[in-house]
Amino acid sequence: MLKIRSRARSNSHSLLEQNDLLLPCPPAPTPANSYVSPSFLENAMNYNNIMQAAESILMTPTLPSPDSIKDKGKIDQLKKLCQDFMLTDEQLKHIEKRMVTEVNWGLGKETNPTSNIKSYITYVSELPTGREHGRYLALDLGGTNFRAILIELEAGSASIKMKSAKHPVSAQLMQGPGEHLFNFMADKLREFMIDHELLGQKYKLGFTFSFPTIQHSISSADLANW
Repeated sequence: MLKIRSRARSNSHSLLEQNDLLLPCPPAPTPANSYVSPSFLENAMNYNNIMQAAESILMTPTLPSPDSIKDKGKIDQLKKLCQDFMLTDEQLKHIEKRMVTEVNWGLGKETNPTSNIKSYITYVSELPTGREHGRYLALDLGGTNFRAILIELEAGSASIKMKSAKHPVSAQLMQGPGEHLFNFMADKLREFMIDHELLGQKYKLGFTFSFPTIQHSISSADLANW
């Protein structure tokens, strides 16, 4: 059974609340020389690395050339919208460092209660081998929707077939008794199994629960916050 546990944050050790750690500065506009030059392709081909050159081109952000004054205005607006999303290598490294630190704080016994990334134990003792096959059921509960999913894995193949049904979850269900919410999910799962003629057989089922829980075993947990 999931139990709601409230945890107030105080004396946080989070990097996000350290006064001496500033957020990354807004990135500068992308310079004109950031685009792929013709010489880049020539050099890549000289080293017989055409695939790498193609990958680099695909990963490099480019904007279309305007055919009219109207198009130029649209492209200028697009540049302005995208400008704040362009990050430098230094900014990405800064974010990476902060994330690693947050994860480590979540793993620490003393810093876990006030960390932003809790790093709770999951008790997952086995990882997929890649040789799994057959039919599996999955449930996915998020903040606004619930999905029932049927996944078919073919033996000796990387083929994955998936069928799903999505149902909106009302605020009344999300804020009401947990029993009502889980009854709702059970009813929708039964409907899904009837629609796909799955009743009468046993299936392994995975449950994705998009809220932090403090697990005591693979099948028992307390809800940290809602």
